[in-house]
Amino acid sequence: MNEKKLNMNPMDGHRERLRAKYLKAGHDGMLAYEKLELLLTFVIARRDVKPIAKEMMAKFGSISRILDATEEELLEITGIGKNAFVLLRLLKGLCSDYLYERIEGREIVESSEDVLKYAKMKLAGLKNEVFMVIYLNTRNEILGSEILVEGTVDQLFIHPRQLMAHALSMSARGIVLIHNHPSGTAKPSPADLALTSAIKVAADAMRIDVVDHLIVTRNACYSIEAERQVCVMPQPLSGSMRAAEQKTESDSASGQSAKSSQEKDADAFVELARLAALRELDRGNGPRHVKPRTKNRDFQISEVRNLPKKTIARQPSEDDGENV
Repeated sequence: MNEKKLNMNPMDGHRERLRAKYLKAGHDGMLAYEKLELLLTFVIARRDVKPIAKEMMAKFGSISRILDATEEELLEITGIGKNAFVLLRLLKGLCSDYLYERIEGREIVESSEDVLKYAKMKLAGLKNEVFMVIYLNTRNEILGSEILVEGTVDQLFIHPRQLMAHALSMSARGIVLIHNHPSGTAKPSPADLALTSAIKVAADAMRIDVVDHLIVTRNACYSIEAERQVCVMPQPLSGSMRAAEQKTESDSASGQSAKSSQEKDADAFVELARLAALRELDRGNGPRHVKPRTKNRDFQISEVRNLPKKTIARQPSEDDGENV
């Protein structure tokens, strides 16, 4: 009996309570360090992992920054070894796989919110600039994606010819360009705008549509096509703001049912697609990424005629009568 007690892990009781709390309260019912603590129990045996989890949260500030941390940064935490690092890296990879599988084979506008989430998971936490491309078929459905180029902390080099070669090998009809800014500023640089223009020229010659060029950071996303910042997902509201929003929703519920969270999440990028289409109409091109171009349109020559201006007959006034 005494021998059995000696072989028991004194932390087993705490770990069981932690697992029971997770199952009862759910993922959102746990504090950030508790989620991390529970995760570490699967790779660190016979040790209190709560101090390790709290130290990680104190150093990095959030779960996302922990998942984005380098191996060197993580191994600086006392108690974190190779097994824990592999688990964290695997977890981030599985999250990317999950988000990509949500968009693969779906229409680009329909899955636009998920595209941004996937791009942020893949690129936002990287230390160097990377250039990713999402390839689309003739129905604007997602064929695949790849990181085409990796650069340095503040720059990367890519030639439009290199991108076109990959797009043609994928039999792509359209592309979405995405790259990150490790500095945290989502606004495009003059070099970003010049690269976008050069790629559009090359893509047009190959009959490939550039749907958009997105710049992602940890906290923001900018659409070069729409010339505006795009909200990836709604920010958490304070208590008073949440109450005000709930009141507004209840006031408007008489004529309309409240939107689901998925519908709210999609609103931002639906607006992006609308603005992009309007911008193309202003240029006289029409929304090219919605309706594929034909050979006839590519080579059609039209004559621009000056239509006569419509004149409005002037109504005689009293002053006119006096002058007669």
